[in-house]
Amino acid sequence: MQSSERLSFMPVSLQDMQERGIQQLDFVFISGDAYVDHSSFAAAILGRFLESKGFTVGVIPQPDWKDCQSFTVLGKPKYAFWVSAGAMDSMVSNYTANNKPRSSDVYAHGGVAGKRPDRALITYTAKIKEAYKGIPVIIGGIEASLRRFAHYDYWSNTVRRSILLDSKADLLIYGMGEHPIAEIAQGFREGKSITQLRGIRGTCWRTGKKEDIPAGATDGQGKFQPTIFLPSFKEVSANTPEGKKSFAHSYIMQEKNTDAMSAHILVEQSEERFVVQEPPAFPLTTEEFDAVMELPFTRRWHPMYDVPAENGKIGVPGLSEVKFSLVNNRGCFGACSFCAITFHQGKRIQCRSHDSLIKEATILTGDKEFKGYIHD
Repeated sequence: MQSSERLSFMPVSLQDMQERGIQQLDFVFISGDAYVDHSSFAAAILGRFLESKGFTVGVIPQPDWKDCQSFTVLGKPKYAFWVSAGAMDSMVSNYTANNKPRSSDVYAHGGVAGKRPDRALITYTAKIKEAYKGIPVIIGGIEASLRRFAHYDYWSNTVRRSILLDSKADLLIYGMGEHPIAEIAQGFREGKSITQLRGIRGTCWRTGKKEDIPAGATDGQGKFQPTIFLPSFKEVSANTPEGKKSFAHSYIMQEKNTDAMSAHILVEQSEERFVVQEPPAFPLTTEEFDAVMELPFTRRWHPMYDVPAENGKIGVPGLSEVKFSLVNNRGCFGACSFCAITFHQGKRIQCRSHDSLIKEATILTGDKEFKGYIHD
């Protein structure tokens, strides 16, 4: 594996850190996906974004969740671990709709299944806290976003409580992460503790003290919006007609508060604890979106995947569908019942500029594998 080629990626080993003269990383990303340095993969986007802010960042992709040492290969970060189950919910990645184990995983080396645990955020957070006592753990991604409050879990056929409580993570980022992750990182840089980082848009936090809950927050139009208390976990998890009505009421209140310009703080009680959701992060401006998509991605999988996996295949199959695609926009006002985009990315449409898209398309033409067309 060429050392010079590895240097164009974020560090994945102590040797990579040493070659960059890094004694201790500021942050470490734990990802349920293989490491692909492309703008369709969250660890790459947010890692490169933090690098652009002057932070040092490393990635531990698909660690062995049965071995605590797999979570220590980059040492203890100065500030925190960022943790994601990957581009998909880990249960969706691991099982079919018939609850059968999947035979492959397009986000793993060679497409080999079984590289991520069930309910990955819970497992990863536990292993990090076992390895490093007291280190802040911040979870995010689609698994965190869609499980941030009490939710129906298809595989157990039950209503489960917030993943923030089940994982015991210190903070949860929901939706698209650039704005909250930048604010959190800057807070750490200024010496703030994890509890001092409450109140950041696009995050959820937990508390056992009702007096910690703010009375409300100012929305995107400068209007004070009072805090809304959702039905409690006890109410929404009751297997009764009243429980199902409470669940539906809770969901519609969450859906109505997906717009950053008008959303309220939402609170859900679970026994003696409270999950507090700050209003959504403001959408990226066109200029901000352009800057994120123009970060120095290598647009390929890490060289460690150039060797054959257990099945004899190289690479990461998930890259093929997006390698020659362009990310044009985020968000959707549709709120279709079969789709999570509105709930995850918000209702506001965020678009890149034509110049930025043309610039990226021009870069694609320089790839020897480019066939002359851009994938949808």
